Amino acid sequence: MTDSWAYLSASELLQQMADGVMTSRTLLDFYIQRIEQLNPAINAIVANNYPEARSRADAADAARLKGETWGPLHGLPLTVKDTFGRRHAFHGWSKAFSRASA
Repeated sequence: MTDSWAYLSASELLQQMADGVMTSRTLLDFYIQRIEQLNPAINAIVANNYPEARSRADAADAARLKGETWGPLHGLPLTVKDTFGRRHAFHGWSKAFSRASA
């Protein structure tokens, strides 16, 4: 694991996963570590579900080993803006907006 991963493009990260340089799980764990290190000062991530993210990363790695692909971003860790509905998640702005427009 290296801090330089934080500065690679999505294409470069995906290529490194395809080449076996990293796995989805190791990349996810890298980003979780960065979130825990940097987020207290910037509060960019207000909710997380690390257990589900780790489970999905492991599934993505297993699928990749079987030659399966889930699309162009297969296995790439992503964050989701809270205005998009997710199961078991707080939806701050989107709920306020939906109430205001009702």
